[in-house]
Amino acid sequence: AAVLVLAIACRQQIQAELLRPDPEVQKQIDENKARSERHKTAVAMTVEEAAALEKTLESSPENVEAREKLIIFYDQAGKVSWEEKLAGIRRHSLWRLQHLPETDLWIPNISKRYDPEGYAEAKRLWLEHTSKPDVTAKTLGRAAAFLSAYDKADAEELLLRAQRLEPAGSW
Repeated sequence: AAVLVLAIACRQQIQAELLRPDPEVQKQIDENKARSERHKTAVAMTVEEAAALEKTLESSPENVEAREKLIIFYDQAGKVSWEEKLAGIRRHSLWRLQHLPETDLWIPNISKRYDPEGYAEAKRLWLEHTSKPDVTAKTLGRAAAFLSAYDKADAEELLLRAQRLEPAGSW
């Protein structure tokens, strides 16, 4: 009976230890929840709120949160004309590509079909970033992802370079 009680007690202790929350997983859950809330807020913005946020970027162009909110608004809210949508996505996506090519924040692809000028500029920026001698595998991977829809040969070459830099492929 004593052995049985000891076995049950040990098993319960082991199970209790297994059920402890993982701080890294909790951090990811919290970040996803916050990202989801920011997304909802951006989609719910009015055209006037978007215009006011655009105005704040004149004095604070490095405000990444404002740019992210505006990118989501232009891409998904459906509250502006097609031309305003393309111009907004282009403006903020190109800024992010130019200044933060390794950002983990979502940047919608600029379509070669719907915005050929924006696509050409985005491609130019990606190729500029990837031609630097200290380019990272992450930048190469992001550039390849962007180019994969319309420029498969360029995308493949960038992926091969990224693989040579980081064979494990964490990019």
